[in-house]
Amino acid sequence: MRSSARGKSGTSELSGGKNRRGRTVMEENVTEEFVSGFCKLQNQSRMVICEVCVKEDGSREILSSDCAWGKCEHSRTCLLMGQIV
Repeated sequence: MRSSARGKSGTSELSGGKNRRGRTVMEENVTEEFVSGFCKLQNQSRMVICEVCVKEDGSREILSSDCAWGKCEHSRTCLLMGQIV
């Protein structure tokens, strides 16, 4: 299950600033998304909130999450975060 928290215009946009990885954010849309599912590391169901950047070409990049995605040993096969990317 996935849901999004968005501002008045439907997206929260950053322009001209830098994202958390130090890249310049120009015309990218940043949204907060909630996903729920099974976490292999914790061996239980959980809900995760993420900041997701949707680029002009439609690709999606996770900027931050409240789990260890990216550092977790299961990142490549994670069914939970696979709902977003």
